[in-house]
Amino acid sequence: MPVYEYRCNRCGREFEIRASISEYSKGLEPVCPECGARECERLISLAAILGDSTSRCGNPRGGGSGPCCGS
Repeated sequence: MPVYEYRCNRCGREFEIRASISEYSKGLEPVCPECGARECERLISLAAILGDSTSRCGNPRGGGSGPCCGS
């Protein structure tokens, strides 16, 4: 299940929400677990940029073979 990362705009705490893609598509309403604020922004995680350990490249920094590595 994908993990979505957020930061609270009130207290600055970063937290994660696990939700299916369909749940996310319907609209998550994150609530800060620290202060209860609903004013949260989604962060772009490093895993989302590089891919996770199950990617076809095998090496998220590149150098592997396969379509995701540009070869």
